[in-house]
Amino acid sequence: MFAVRKFLLVVTSLLSCLYNVKGQCTIRNLKSSGQTASSLTMSWSCFSSESDSEFRRNYRLTSKEQCDTGPFQTITDTSWTTLTIGSSDGSYVIYYWTINGLHPHSTYEMTLDARSSSSGSVYSRTLTASTDEAAPSVSPTNVQYISSQASSLTFTYNAIPCGSRYGNIQYQYEITDLSTNNVMIADDESIDESITNDVVTVTINSLQCRTGYRFRVRGANDDGQLLGPYTMAVDRSTSYVFMMLSGCADLSKYVSAGQTYQIVSYPNYPYQPTITNGIGPYVYTYNPPLNESYAVGTRQVTIAAFDTMSCAGGSCQITISIHEATGKFT
Repeated sequence: MFAVRKFLLVVTSLLSCLYNVKGQCTIRNLKSSGQTASSLTMSWSCFSSESDSEFRRNYRLTSKEQCDTGPFQTITDTSWTTLTIGSSDGSYVIYYWTINGLHPHSTYEMTLDARSSSSGSVYSRTLTASTDEAAPSVSPTNVQYISSQASSLTFTYNAIPCGSRYGNIQYQYEITDLSTNNVMIADDESIDESITNDVVTVTINSLQCRTGYRFRVRGANDDGQLLGPYTMAVDRSTSYVFMMLSGCADLSKYVSAGQTYQIVSYPNYPYQPTITNGIGPYVYTYNPPLNESYAVGTRQVTIAAFDTMSCAGGSCQITISIHEATGKFT
């Protein structure tokens, strides 16, 4: 009789351990159930019988914006929490827990601890998940004008640093035609972009010659859906040497060897000719030599100046660009 009682006691103990009645949750199906740019939600299930459980989280950043791997500090809940059941199917109960105040476009390692409030034993599971992108928090800095051509402008600027990008950063360029106030966003086919040591060089192509433009740049995430603040504007004009005959067209189409033509040169800024003390744009003459061949690049030409303010009636040097495709003056 004593042996039977001992056997029943052992079986009862094993069943109690197996079903964990009123005991600690053995965390099952731990997964990410949702995210925003600043939060992650995890969910998991427990047996309905494991109702005597309380939980604690700890989490740490493992990759900030996928460009900084730390190391970062682990944040741990200072107390255990009894959670409200999110849903139930009879055998299981499902819990949800959201961690707020996270960094956008970043990966976190989250550990969930469960314990029985009566026994104090702890069971843990770990989950890795990433937050969504957000709009960049700052604009690029130090925008500088570099050069102009007949149909392009080149600028440099400092890229948005890691920690403020908030996503897989790209850059959006706004160009305003100052003669018409028409605003456009430069498309990928019209820009040449490179980056060296976090300094971006960009050339905006397909512009109108002899035209003033206003340039601004901002960061963009989520394929241009999340937009950061613009930089301060920089105003510059295309092509600083212009012709009276043909605007910014190929000079060789309009001049013949041995004849004299006028070339009008407007200052690079402001973008339109202005009259100061009765003197307008700078006017020069150019007499192309016979049978001249042109190499691609730039050429300095000595010309007679009609504008006494700039050259005092003598000779001065200007630089005329030669079109890369045709080898002709532009």
